Amino acid sequence: MGRVLEGARLAGYGAAYFFASGAFMSYWPVWLHDRGITDAEIGTLFMTRQLASVVAVLGIGFLAHRLGALRGFPLAQRRDEEHHRDDRKVLEQEDPEGDPP
Repeated sequence: MGRVLEGARLAGYGAAYFFASGAFMSYWPVWLHDRGITDAEIGTLFMTRQLASVVAVLGIGFLAHRLGALRGFPLAQRRDEEHHRDDRKVLEQEDPEGDPP
């Protein structure tokens, strides 16, 4: 049941994030233009946001591979000790000798 709840929370976060960013991005250029920002400057702001997003995603991926936390690091969430115990139990059941795969 824990994975279902975790998935539902992650899906809810994604839905809220994209809803808020969609509403925000629709009106932000109009608001900026009303504040006296030129069209070229607004375009530069949007471009900078996209470039920062690309750099952040690539940087997080690089760090995840360097640290070896391929699943947990990109999700950027802290799993409690109970989930870690469950994961260890599953691993012990798959390989009782504890040999690395």
